[in-house]
Amino acid sequence: MKYAIFAFALLVAFLAVHYGRKLFSIWKKMKNWNVAEAKIISKNIGKKKLASGTRANSVLLVEYEFSLDEKLIHGNTVFPIEFLKGEKGFLLKQAEKELAKISDRMPVRYDPADPSRNILFPGGPGLALLMICMGIFSLLFGLFYVVVM
Repeated sequence: MKYAIFAFALLVAFLAVHYGRKLFSIWKKMKNWNVAEAKIISKNIGKKKLASGTRANSVLLVEYEFSLDEKLIHGNTVFPIEFLKGEKGFLLKQAEKELAKISDRMPVRYDPADPSRNILFPGGPGLALLMICMGIFSLLFGLFYVVVM
């Protein structure tokens, strides 16, 4: 049983550090992306598609477009976690507050090499660093459990 718990802790550590590093890498790239003004086409609150055990099952569904070299680019990426096929869930009241922050025109960041990669709220490295810390904690917990218990 001891080694099964260690194996599980090791798996959690690997996945958390792996996805944390990927998210941090995406954030570092987004810092240097260009900025354009986007026109919000639609904004709604939807339900999470991914299964979750929390009550935070509301997501922001935002469609926007911006012009680049006389070409119209469409986008719907709101938060960085969406680049990893994840969803940022909110409680309904919180989602309504977040939706109210979105005006008719908003700055959008886009990758100059591929403008179809764009995002409304690039955020900071917080989630990525939290995931990496969780991975390190999981690894230390697993090692502690095997050595001390």
